[in-house]
Amino acid sequence: MTDNELLLAISDMLDTKLKSELKPIKEDIRTLKEDVQIGFSLSISFIASPPVPIISFRLLNFNNHATNLQNNTT
Repeated sequence: MTDNELLLAISDMLDTKLKSELKPIKEDIRTLKEDVQIGFSLSISFIASPPVPIISFRLLNFNNHATNLQNNTT
């Protein structure tokens, strides 16, 4: 076996080993990416929907306004 053939064989073995060790890392990155995308879409949907305290505040304002109107008419 010549030096070039030996270097090529070693290079192929190292490539195979590197690919096998990178596979779990790539899977972890893919899982993290999916988790971040799901978390981001949940954040967007939470921001887009009005929280309950705002609705309650609006109802309280309406009730106060209705009470003020009743007091002004009497």
